[in-house]
Amino acid sequence: MVEKETVSLMSKFKLSPREFDCLVLTFYGFSAKRTGKQLNISDRTVSANLRGVFSKLNISRKDEIHDVLNKNKLTNFLEEFTSHYIKLNHPR
Repeated sequence: MVEKETVSLMSKFKLSPREFDCLVLTFYGFSAKRTGKQLNISDRTVSANLRGVFSKLNISRKDEIHDVLNKNKLTNFLEEFTSHYIKLNHPR
């Protein structure tokens, strides 16, 4: 189920896998610096990926992510997915 919804979200907004990773961690509240550390990329690369995400979601600020996903009925899925994603891929 999660894989199907993940592919659907990525497909709907034409997100690359890296953009999706950055979106998930940003949605969860990670800063660009922390996201970069989690993904082993620079915070500048994270920012570049987020610019792509913002463009594809037609937003200009991080705080608009929740609104767009809620409007598309994806907030609950991403909240559930994010908690599992963090636990599996980025243990503390």
